[in-house]
Amino acid sequence: MVGKDFEKVVQEWISAGKRQAIHLVFLDPCIANYPDVSWQKTYGTIPEGKEFARFAKEKAELSFRHRMSTKDIWVTRPWLLQLGDVAYYGGVFKDGICVGISGLKEDSNHDLAEIFVQMLIKAITGEVAKMNRKMIPAPHLGDLN
Repeated sequence: MVGKDFEKVVQEWISAGKRQAIHLVFLDPCIANYPDVSWQKTYGTIPEGKEFARFAKEKAELSFRHRMSTKDIWVTRPWLLQLGDVAYYGGVFKDGICVGISGLKEDSNHDLAEIFVQMLIKAITGEVAKMNRKMIPAPHLGDLN
């Protein structure tokens, strides 16, 4: 659905940022234990000692808790933060979908998370529209009266 297009975008961002890896965490609102991680993936090779997976998860969890991006929390509502909250951008919450990305610089993590969420929403919306077209027959002109 989103995979190939997003992987291409990720590889471009890794190259442009001269980074070795990006870790992405997706929290699925349909999973019973939400906000448990429902899907995660590492693109590239995480350098030894780097905790990209932990940071990506913490960013997603912080975004989920406040239903907004970690950037918005840190920039516009820092009073919402608790001791121990992740101090980096890269968590995004939009329309019930929550993503955390780690491995790039702060704004880049945030921007890439926004792109992933938008691509996911577009893909899901398109799939639902296809299903609806298959399930609901078009009305005949005589049925419109």
